[in-house]
Amino acid sequence: MTIAIVIGTHGWAAEQLLKTAEMLLGEQENVGWIDFVPGENAGNAD
Repeated sequence: MTIAIVIGTHGWAAEQLLKTAEMLLGEQENVGWIDFVPGENAGNAD
């Protein structure tokens, strides 16, 4: 799957933002998310 949109935020907002969008608009394809929580950064994110 090719990712066209990436949502990235501090805390857990990115996942919740996508879930909210899907509640309003239906399932979204080609959208990925990454949440950066305390102690995590781009070097150790999965």
